[in-house]
Amino acid sequence: MKCIQYWPEADSVNFDDYKVTTQGEENYSDFIIRTLIVEKTGEGKRKLFHFHFTAWPDKSVPKYASSLVHFRHKVETTPVKENGPVIVHCSAGVGRTGTFIALNILTEQASTMGYVDPVGCVNTLRRQRVDMVQTPDQYIFLHMALLETLMLSTSALSASRFLKYYEELMAFDNHLRKRKIDIEFSRMEKMSPVADECQYVSAKEVRNRKKNRYSNILPVADHMPYLTPSGKRSEPDYINAVFLPNYKKKGAFIVTQTPLKATKTDFWRLVVEHDVHTIIMMNNMSEMKEDEIYWPVHNESETYENMTITKTSEDCEGGLRKIMFDFNRNGADRSGLFCVASAVLEGMKVEQDVAITQVIKEMRNYREQIIPSVEQFQFVHEVVKEYILQNKTYSNFTD
Repeated sequence: MKCIQYWPEADSVNFDDYKVTTQGEENYSDFIIRTLIVEKTGEGKRKLFHFHFTAWPDKSVPKYASSLVHFRHKVETTPVKENGPVIVHCSAGVGRTGTFIALNILTEQASTMGYVDPVGCVNTLRRQRVDMVQTPDQYIFLHMALLETLMLSTSALSASRFLKYYEELMAFDNHLRKRKIDIEFSRMEKMSPVADECQYVSAKEVRNRKKNRYSNILPVADHMPYLTPSGKRSEPDYINAVFLPNYKKKGAFIVTQTPLKATKTDFWRLVVEHDVHTIIMMNNMSEMKEDEIYWPVHNESETYENMTITKTSEDCEGGLRKIMFDFNRNGADRSGLFCVASAVLEGMKVEQDVAITQVIKEMRNYREQIIPSVEQFQFVHEVVKEYILQNKTYSNFTD
């Protein structure tokens, strides 16, 4: 055991003369923010914030830098009244701790001095505490996180500034002969990860190829929702789908293709085995073959292996069809567009920030083809613009 939990899960815990109370807790996909009250016997109370990053393995690095960039942004933008020092720790207080502190120092150095010196920064830290930024992987990861912080500096924008920023983004840059939104999208494209070929082994197996609607849109193995093994095979069954996070929860969405005739049963197995209660379809029925429709249309129920799907009601309003059951086209472009817009709006409600680029970057960690065009990138901005204009709370920000 490398460390002991030093805060209460709930209520209060006494440490000699000190009483620590957990007042509240906010859970995000890669970290937790707790509000703690510390009280010393005979003295007053003090409120403090406990930022707990949960996506960093010991002596290794997170798979994607975007998680730490988002975390650091939360630390920096959370209002704290007092100006005392900030405690940063991991198990030993050198590797992960050193990487986080170095990222803070270098980000501030870039904004104030106009340059960054990672070698000098880490060297200075190591003269004050041995092994700060402990491994080569952590040093490389520091560069990745710094690059993302500096290149995507507009990824978290206050809602009050968004309308003016979007207007500027649509302006034409005479020097580069492009709109600024095209430049921003191109920059984001360069920063997006590309999965190793080995991550697609399962999707490219001969027995699974017929389950993919498009050969160039495949799920990354690390983020696939597997199905319970069927038949005589011991390994889980394959489905072309991936988990995506929303603003606060990992695995909040499962993004998949419209089922093929051969995968309709697998689709309903996915619904049942992963406790799905809502299905959002982003394509029209005219885009589907008749044998690809996966719900009862003419009959009241359909049977798939040992599952019976019964339609209980259907309502149509304003171009939307809502079907209730008892019990989008390729799974990347329109489905991803919905997930991104949903996560951006949820984040804006909570933080009063618009983090479009940040959300897209994080979701591309799970599926590379999310928001594949500048048109969709612009459309997400339009969604936020309309939401602000139609919502009184946010419209007040523009006064």
